[in-house]
Amino acid sequence: SLPADALPPENILSCVFMLHYGKFDYFAGGDIQYNGRSSYAWRDIEAPVAEVVSDVEVMKACHHGTSNCNSDALLRKLNPEVMIANVWRDVQPNPATMDRMWGINGRCDIFTTNFADKNKQIFGTELSKFKSTGGHIVVKVVNQGAEYYVFVLDDNDQEYKVKSTYGPYKAQ
Repeated sequence: SLPADALPPENILSCVFMLHYGKFDYFAGGDIQYNGRSSYAWRDIEAPVAEVVSDVEVMKACHHGTSNCNSDALLRKLNPEVMIANVWRDVQPNPATMDRMWGINGRCDIFTTNFADKNKQIFGTELSKFKSTGGHIVVKVVNQGAEYYVFVLDDNDQEYKVKSTYGPYKAQ
């Protein structure tokens, strides 16, 4: 029988997909992660994914932007113009993960949901680098994929009024 740490955790079994619509490309990696410290190479599921993906306009941050995801290799291959991080804990997104993103693509617009007050204190002045730190994030692709918009909706009630609009971004 295998040792417990050799069994696959459910996160690396996440569904990963890319969506292509005209020139617009979107990547969502679920909760996949990398772990260069593991003695089991198959646990670094981001590595083989990074080998088969290409540039995208929008990326949903893997595993809520926590510390063991969104590797340099994956971020370099995807090179998103927009990153969306669905966060719900005070360790999401992780500062080191965001530093990797900003180091690879300082022009990337980053939108998050439900940024915890504790994490806002950790990011301090870097918090201003985020386009949004709360609300529902909606991406609307128009003109057969030639351009897109990002809408931030107020999620404090069920009216979901638009708080802010970004774009148009041009798809490459």
